[in-house]
Amino acid sequence: MSYIDELTRVLAPGGVLVFQVPARPLGAAPRTIRSFIRSHLPAPVVQAIRERLHPRRPVIPMHVIPRAIVEARLAANPALRVRVEPDDLAKGYESFMYFVARV
Repeated sequence: MSYIDELTRVLAPGGVLVFQVPARPLGAAPRTIRSFIRSHLPAPVVQAIRERLHPRRPVIPMHVIPRAIVEARLAANPALRVRVEPDDLAKGYESFMYFVARV
């Protein structure tokens, strides 16, 4: 979250910041043997297996931040005006686009 603080800190008066953050995974994945095993392995092990099995298909890990937390962080600065819209950029995740302007 410190990167959001830094981006808003250096935002010039009249400047606009636009960013997207996934808020939470959508729905439960179907329970398969593969998903059961994956859920019990440490994330670095799962990543290493994916890279070994699919070397040409990189996996981008998704890190979620709940909308309420992002909005609370932005609301702490009274010089910012914030608009939030849902988006569908992060497949499989509830995701939001944040438009922030410094007044």
